Amino acid sequence: MVWWMEPMAARVRQERREIRKGKPGKGRAHAGPALLALDTDRLVVCTLHEMLGRCLASPSGDLVVNLAYSIGSSIIAELHHDMLRKSDSASLKDLDRRFKKLSTSRVNWWAKRTLDDHLWNRKVCTHIGVTMMWMAIESCSSQDYNLGFKLAFKHERQWRDNQKKGVVRLAPEIFELVEDGHLARQNLRPRYSPMVVTPSLWCSKYEGGYMRIKTPLVSKITREQEAAVKVAGDGCQKVYDALNYVNSTPWTINRKVLEVVEQLWDEGGGVAGLPGRENHIMPEKPADISSNAASLKAWKAKAHEVHTANNKLAGARIETAQKIWAAREFVDRGKFYMPHQLDFRTRLYPIPVYLNHHGDDLSRSLLMFDKEVEPGSRGMFWHRVQAASFWGLDKESLTKRNEWYATHRLLIERSAENPCEHTWWMDADEPWQFLASCLALTYPEYASRVPVQSDGTCNGKQHLAALGRDEDGAKSVNMKPSEAFDPREDNYADVSDCLHKVIADDASSKPQAKLASKYLGSRKDRRTVCKQPSMTWVYGVTPVGARNQVKGVLKDLGVPNESLFKVSDYVSKAVLQANADSCPAGKAIFDWLEESSRRMMKAAPYEPVSWTTPLGFPVIQPYRNMTKCVVNTVMQRVTLAYRQDDHPCLVGRQVAGVVPNYVHSLDASHLMLVALACKRLDVHFAAVHDSFWTHAGDFDRLQGAIRRSFIELHREDLLQKLYQEWSIQYPGLLDPPPDKGS
Repeated sequence: MVWWMEPMAARVRQERREIRKGKPGKGRAHAGPALLALDTDRLVVCTLHEMLGRCLASPSGDLVVNLAYSIGSSIIAELHHDMLRKSDSASLKDLDRRFKKLSTSRVNWWAKRTLDDHLWNRKVCTHIGVTMMWMAIESCSSQDYNLGFKLAFKHERQWRDNQKKGVVRLAPEIFELVEDGHLARQNLRPRYSPMVVTPSLWCSKYEGGYMRIKTPLVSKITREQEAAVKVAGDGCQKVYDALNYVNSTPWTINRKVLEVVEQLWDEGGGVAGLPGRENHIMPEKPADISSNAASLKAWKAKAHEVHTANNKLAGARIETAQKIWAAREFVDRGKFYMPHQLDFRTRLYPIPVYLNHHGDDLSRSLLMFDKEVEPGSRGMFWHRVQAASFWGLDKESLTKRNEWYATHRLLIERSAENPCEHTWWMDADEPWQFLASCLALTYPEYASRVPVQSDGTCNGKQHLAALGRDEDGAKSVNMKPSEAFDPREDNYADVSDCLHKVIADDASSKPQAKLASKYLGSRKDRRTVCKQPSMTWVYGVTPVGARNQVKGVLKDLGVPNESLFKVSDYVSKAVLQANADSCPAGKAIFDWLEESSRRMMKAAPYEPVSWTTPLGFPVIQPYRNMTKCVVNTVMQRVTLAYRQDDHPCLVGRQVAGVVPNYVHSLDASHLMLVALACKRLDVHFAAVHDSFWTHAGDFDRLQGAIRRSFIELHREDLLQKLYQEWSIQYPGLLDPPPDKGS
């Protein structure tokens, strides 16, 4: 930024002179007054800060509309702050008292509330942003200016959401500077880090979490839901108590895993799931590329794949550097805490972005509990089971997983003692978490701190089975009694068997089915294809979404590119049908929820679908029509869309969202009941939605809490309760819920 400051400041001064002289230019009538009102240095800093930050976060490019809006908002916030300081210092002091740390959105929000002549206008905001963005593109070079100007920011068109949209992206040379320089990581410091003291407590009257940088209880909350939460008041106390208990769990960094990560990363990465430090080599251009259209087309297709892969690599490198920096920052600080917040369905999410247990295999392996709890013989049994699960044996019985450890003990201990030399652990399905388990099985200090996890089997289907009292569905997702030596039920395998039958029936009449049968001959391959669409079926995955999910798997299995779309389309639809066939009670609940919401939308198109969770928290679906504003700027035409609470609801989104959102709200309620049970038992607790974590020594107590809480949640007829709640709002409109099983 220092390198670019003076060239861009010169360009801004030139623009300001032309505005003062009244020279015509696109957008100057809108952006001109703001560019003259603010000093050059602040204009430049605001612009470069937003552009560099957003483009580093989105290596493939940030949408022009988002970037322009961000820059314009930042500049208008500076102007608003000046206005408040000059004309209304008491109001500014009030703002400072309300928010210990100011942000662009907070200053603009306050100015709109308190200033009679505020500057906020979406069209003006966009023109300011695009004008400054264009000057930055003209001024910022990716190499020394003495060697000639070379664009640091590039404006181009990319396909996004089946449309060509304008984006701005950083030149590869800038990413190389960031990746090569350890100091550059300091400039990537995340705004929200873990806390070194226990987060403030939430309740109906006080805000909790961070002390200085306040975050809302519910992320992206609508005014309707915010008002409903205030009305609910202390009726949401169980939600607050559960959130506070999850926030109070102290963590520490797994020092040994961090050392291994840093060594492998410094050696070039590219192993154990770490991204490589070098890009993939672009394919060579054929000799006849200028004269042969077919050769040009084939080369472009290959080059596009490599270019896309390199873009993903760039993003993965930045993310990995962030995780390493964050872990290094906290490794010597002792314990720290993860403040969480809710989404509108009450699911819990940690606020720190890069270092949290909701992250990938690497993120989870870097974390362990600060408190030590002796595992005992039973805890070591669970460590052995978990190690086998991370290796890839999670569908085997507990007995077999425990026995697997005995036959691989020497390899496990060697991996723990010298991971960079004995690299066998890298072959695991989850290599970094497996390495953490190897440490727990070798060293007592890790055995007492490394978390053990209990994952639900197709958790959404478990809730559907409980809602419908569906015995067959319950068996398929491991809700029936079993012994330690019994193999786990595998719902994905059950769905794959249904898929096999569908493909076999269609093979004689549909060419796509015949081709699919060629590549999906083994049950293992069919299960792999079925896994992701089956996982998201409960949450309302669309046919297009399911097709994209199976497309990559089919490509890896060798389906040729020319047939990939048709085969993916056929297989994805067959998988969705197989899920419906294997879970008829769940499908009946699906249909009832969607039909009920469709009728409610027809009766009251301005009233969103809403319900109260079993713990008393009001859920209101946020989907409404957006207001659109088209702005023609110097770079391109920009379309702004923003939400208005008095607009009619988006009927399609309200109907499609009711099933996944209702199931998610039950899932979140179960998590909170487990957290409250662990609080009573004095058991450390963390969770990733349907994956519950605690010390190995407390794992059996957690298992009991999980089951008791699930029974407590579903002992009441939740569908009947939902029907009664909706019937009060819409008397006589809805049919009763479907019949239940045993």
